[in-house]
Amino acid sequence: MNLQSTNGQSTFLRKQTYELLKYLLDNNNELCSFDDLLKNLWPNKFVKKESINNEIYEIRKALGDEKSLIKTHRGKGFSINCELKKVNPKKDNLIPLPVKNNRLKISIFIITVMALLYFSFINLENKSIHSPLYEKITNESGSETYFTYNYSKNLFSYVSNHDSKYKVIIRDLNGSRIMKLPDNTTSPYWVELSSTLYFQQYKEENCGIYKVIIDESFNLSAPEYITSCGSVFSTSPIAVDKENKWLYYSYKENHHTPMKIKKLFIPTGESRDILPPFENTYGDYSLSLSPDESQLAIISSDQNTGSTLRVFDLKSRNIKTILSSSTFLYNTAWNASGNSLYFIENGNTISEIEIEQMKTTQLVKFNEKINTLYYDKRLGFVTSKGNLKQLNLALLNIEKPSFESTIELSNSLEYYYILYDSHIPQIWKHTEEISRKVTNFNERYNIEYLTALHDKTLAFTLDNQINLLIGNEIKPITTEKNGSKFKNIKERCNIKNEVISTQLVDTIWNLTSVNLQSFETEILMQGVSSFQLDCKSNSIYFTRLNSDGIYKSSLNNLTESEVILSNKFFEENDQWSIYNNNLYYIEKDKIYFLDLDTNETRDITPSEGNIKKIYDTHSEGVVIGFTREGNKDLIKIK
Repeated sequence: MNLQSTNGQSTFLRKQTYELLKYLLDNNNELCSFDDLLKNLWPNKFVKKESINNEIYEIRKALGDEKSLIKTHRGKGFSINCELKKVNPKKDNLIPLPVKNNRLKISIFIITVMALLYFSFINLENKSIHSPLYEKITNESGSETYFTYNYSKNLFSYVSNHDSKYKVIIRDLNGSRIMKLPDNTTSPYWVELSSTLYFQQYKEENCGIYKVIIDESFNLSAPEYITSCGSVFSTSPIAVDKENKWLYYSYKENHHTPMKIKKLFIPTGESRDILPPFENTYGDYSLSLSPDESQLAIISSDQNTGSTLRVFDLKSRNIKTILSSSTFLYNTAWNASGNSLYFIENGNTISEIEIEQMKTTQLVKFNEKINTLYYDKRLGFVTSKGNLKQLNLALLNIEKPSFESTIELSNSLEYYYILYDSHIPQIWKHTEEISRKVTNFNERYNIEYLTALHDKTLAFTLDNQINLLIGNEIKPITTEKNGSKFKNIKERCNIKNEVISTQLVDTIWNLTSVNLQSFETEILMQGVSSFQLDCKSNSIYFTRLNSDGIYKSSLNNLTESEVILSNKFFEENDQWSIYNNNLYYIEKDKIYFLDLDTNETRDITPSEGNIKKIYDTHSEGVVIGFTREGNKDLIKIK
């Protein structure tokens, strides 16, 4: 199941986790005891309390910053405490398009959760390491393709195809207003910084290009005829320059003549051919105008090769073949700088090709079919996602160049971090003088939980499994077995070639030691969500899945523990840290310092920003992930 929120994130929930969340919401503000949960969600099954604790952990993780909504009643059960409002997202079949970098408000989140639960907007999805976060923009029957966006007017358009009836739809970003153009309309194109929308319409056995203008009150002018695009129905994308003077389009006179590419000077209506038909080409062309309006990207469907992507220089009239593909390419989109093109290949993969070097990089791969692609630097990627019966528009979140995880090496100014390079996460190493990339992955993997070891190797998780980076070589340590996953890695105190991690085994997170040479694992303690090591005192601090609080044990005797803080819950290592008997922890985007000897607490949050993660603590200070005005930075608090 996918839990979708209005900030563009989609979180995968297993069926049992989803059922537990729904049960808590159905009993909002009420204590759901362990007996109630077992009776209603696991009838006639023997289930340990630890399994319920693990499901609660997964729900808290999905709720992110609002995980405190789930209350633990120690020894009794759990409750969720929030204000619920039912809404009907089926109105206009639209989920509002998110605005980037807005902080998620809990009221919106809970409303959306309830809407998803009660009106079946949570869909089955096969998780893939290549799949990005996405949010559906539409959820209509049939298919929605060829998205186009007018950021200055907060409007977007697309082509709806239901029962083989094509129609251009116009919506505002709030989802409250909708306008439909006549039947057999296709190829919408907004002119940048204007209220003008161009489109094609096929009627009375003729293809024509028209334009409409939308005023501030969302009123639509009567369609104005611009020029003919032949006598054959066409879905070929068109392009218009920013000054609304030049129109680029495909023209097919009849079924027996090849298609041409033409341009029209809009003020006078004068048109001319700019390219003769390509050899062995059939069907529509797909056109895309470069950001500086000097080049036209063209996809043609060729009888011999499948599809060919070319770039045509409008001034020199030179044409360059960029890519020949054996599969059908729907359309292409330019990147913001105009030096590369995005396209869909194999019906499920978004790729990027550099025009000069003609080097292709796969950005993201889906388990489902995708069709047509749009890119805007302010919005990101939008594609049509689904299957042969239904394709819905989805906003993709596949490029976020930001610090995701980092660790500072002891007694040095070096640290590792994760940064996206050409949409692919890579590990980088920073010194006083320079940052350099130390991995060279060719596809997207889930990389997390970096920790530098004393022998200068780096341990990290790749797709939830522990790996070592030794020089430029990556050495796998663990493999997925019976659904086992790892997170939170620390080098074990006073024992060489071992790390301690939390491992998911049979739906329960356990504290586990891993030998980096023999690859053997040993479960040290069950039901542990996060932990910190203090090698000076040979101690471990940890949090449990089934109760609030921070516990402390000797690494020599894990059977005995003491509670050092009773009213806090942390599910991830990056939410808290302990150094010199001082606790640093994050709560509601702020970072606090707690002296465990005196119980004195201080807010040490820098001004004008939000704290997201704690990466490392040492004698020189605490290294944190800091978000301010939409930017993510790595800073140190002394």
